[in-house]
Amino acid sequence: MLGLALVALGVALFALFVGATERAPGAIVDALWGGADPETRLVVQHVRMPRALAAALVGGALGGAGAIMQVITRNPLAGPGIMGLNGGSALAVLGIMIAFPYAGLPTLALGSLGGSAVAAGLVTLVARALGAALTPLGLTLCGAAIAAFFGAIAGAIVIAVNMQNDMLYWTVGGLGTLDWGAVGFLAAGVLPAGALAVHLTPALTILLLGDETAVGLGQPIRRVRLLGIAVVVMSAGLATAVAGPVAFVGLMAPHASRALFGHDQRWTVPGAALVGAAAVQVADIIGRVASAPGEIPLGVFLGLVGAPLLVWLVGRRDMAKLT
Repeated sequence: MLGLALVALGVALFALFVGATERAPGAIVDALWGGADPETRLVVQHVRMPRALAAALVGGALGGAGAIMQVITRNPLAGPGIMGLNGGSALAVLGIMIAFPYAGLPTLALGSLGGSAVAAGLVTLVARALGAALTPLGLTLCGAAIAAFFGAIAGAIVIAVNMQNDMLYWTVGGLGTLDWGAVGFLAAGVLPAGALAVHLTPALTILLLGDETAVGLGQPIRRVRLLGIAVVVMSAGLATAVAGPVAFVGLMAPHASRALFGHDQRWTVPGAALVGAAAVQVADIIGRVASAPGEIPLGVFLGLVGAPLLVWLVGRRDMAKLT
């Protein structure tokens, strides 16, 4: 775990030295301590540094949320979006853009988080109304249905009001417009959610044994699932609100963590958060330098890499271990 943490930290430090404009390494080091010329200080302290921290928080939130969601649903192909979070966020952001055309990031982010929470609550209510309660299959099927429903409504509205360009960047996902305010917004929600996730990891490990076994061992499985969903809504909802629906991180990071640490969630969930943090930072770095002075949006690059990985993952024989 320490080695993985050092990798994530190393990638974050490396991100300070690369970008669309070349800066001498010595000048960048000086800028970290308030030296160097004003332009270099501005680039390092107010562009690259908050972007690197935001990438780490977004990736960590999505990776940890994905690990929790895969345990709750016992579905190895589950991600944070399985609760309809992305669809709820997109619909909420679209509504705010229409009602308040000049709304800033905090307003859009809070609205997106609210949309995620509404989607998760609706999934839970629908599952209970259908008699599926909080079972893994019930959550999976109801989440897919709600996500498709919200996505269809958002798509129809975008076409009807001709807002394709306004929604494009948010839909693809990226970190190009984030500042220290966004970092503070993320940290205020993601860090408490991460602390709750760590608290839940022993119960999540027992939950993997099956509901009957978990109840026999004294675990309140309903409470564990509800708290797990709350963690997913808070962490993945905030990440989606700030960076857009970043694809595949919440799906792939848990599998990488399980390959390293096994199925003990006390290690798997934090490991997935660290893998996600490193992955998003690497993707953001490549996106910045691959087509400089422009950049490839984060969601585009992760989609290009994640799609082949998903096909490979489907063919793995050990996927049944979560089911």
